[in-house]
Amino acid sequence: MKWYIAARFELKEEVRAMYKVLEARGHTITDDWTKHQSIKPYDKNAEMARQYTNDDLTGVMNADVVLILSDEAGIGMYTELGVAMASQLLKGSPLIFITGEHTARNMFYFHQTVMRRPTASIVDIIDEAEKMVKK
Repeated sequence: MKWYIAARFELKEEVRAMYKVLEARGHTITDDWTKHQSIKPYDKNAEMARQYTNDDLTGVMNADVVLILSDEAGIGMYTELGVAMASQLLKGSPLIFITGEHTARNMFYFHQTVMRRPTASIVDIIDEAEKMVKK
């Protein structure tokens, strides 16, 4: 399966560790945003911001599974969640999971397209996604 993981930029090392688990299980990553440079302030790096947003949203739309790492401070991941939800409603894909301590922080986490898994590990989510796809 093709995966996209959305998280706050400061969690990129955690996301990279998850990528390794996914790839070891034979899955692919649709867009590795952890390789992006920090480009704040965005208005001073508008062209790079434009490219990164295009890459990231394409990654979401091409994914079979989108995993959101909930957070008390993330911002951009809500855009990725919205794109994933719209894609799920229009074409039935991707599967959308959210995990972490803050899975009750946003009302959109309770939408029927989103599977809240507050305490799930990456392995738990991979196992669940694989079972869902095999049905």
